[in-house]
Amino acid sequence: MNLFETEIVRLSDPLSPNTRAVRKSLLVVSVLASGVSVTGLIPTKISALGLEFSATDRSALMYLLAVVTIYFLVTFLVYAVADFTSWWLNHYSSAWNEDREVYENARKEILDEAKLTPEPLEKLREHERRMGAIWRGAHIGPYDAIRRVVGPISVSRATIEFFVPVVAGLITTWLLFTRAA
Repeated sequence: MNLFETEIVRLSDPLSPNTRAVRKSLLVVSVLASGVSVTGLIPTKISALGLEFSATDRSALMYLLAVVTIYFLVTFLVYAVADFTSWWLNHYSSAWNEDREVYENARKEILDEAKLTPEPLEKLREHERRMGAIWRGAHIGPYDAIRRVVGPISVSRATIEFFVPVVAGLITTWLLFTRAA
């Protein structure tokens, strides 16, 4: 194990490339939507496309920007919580491994120097097992807290990854066909 592995994990990038892409989209849409809402700058006509917008169309555009912003916000939150939880677990598992390695080395050194006979050695090992269980139990608390949220985070991420795009595609297709008819 690297002597600085825990510190390296703590300083590592907690966001995955996917989360960074969603964050970037959220920021772009937020700036665009904020600019439109603050300044009221919504085009009334796009000559190149031959489009002209009425007041109702502009209002619908504002709602559409709000829906897109909400989508990216929720997606970013779910991805960021999943990434943060993964980063947190990675950090604490490396700290756990580091503590365990230091403990094992110290234990081995003490037992090697003690030159105990089999009976006292077995008593010491039994005491170590009990103390080890206590030590491990003290360190498990934070892991249990995170373990409880892993399921909901996983379901949320799967919903955004798989369910939301399908529903959005179906609704959009339905809207296009009903408006075209």
